[in-house]
Amino acid sequence: MLRIAIRAGGFDVTSPGSAVAPAGAQPLTLDDAPERFVKHYSRAAVPGRRRTGASGTKSSWRDDEVMLRIVCAHSYAGTRLGLLAVTDLTEHHVEVFLQGLAAAGRAPSTRNHYLRLLKLIGRWMVRQGYRPTPLIAADSELRQDRDWGAHRVSEDRVARHVSSRRHHGVALP
Repeated sequence: MLRIAIRAGGFDVTSPGSAVAPAGAQPLTLDDAPERFVKHYSRAAVPGRRRTGASGTKSSWRDDEVMLRIVCAHSYAGTRLGLLAVTDLTEHHVEVFLQGLAAAGRAPSTRNHYLRLLKLIGRWMVRQGYRPTPLIAADSELRQDRDWGAHRVSEDRVARHVSSRRHHGVALP
């Protein structure tokens, strides 16, 4: 099957892993990617991987599907990300999406979950031949959000805790 596609000019054999769409074919859009990713990765039993879902599937495949649909619905410069061809997506699109989540008040842990999922689907798209390079480069400056300021304990709570310790005779430094 692969040989037939190569002979028909369906693949660029000069650079490994880069697929070239056949003439007249519509490019894969980000709207198409979640369904394929969930079907062929999240819900698929992968040999050699420990998965806890039914029949060896990824237990969080529903989360993957919902989160990827949210990414597709995000707009950048007046265009839904889902309408872009996967080869046109850049790290900048991911960064703007994550900034949008932060502006909407989403927790750092949620933003980190999206970042991990987008890194995963980017690597999967390369393995499948949908993209020549991962969505987020290994040397990227996009890192997990370490802004845990929203989870800090209030000064009032600290004062009550210190007060209760003194009341119980606990020596404080």
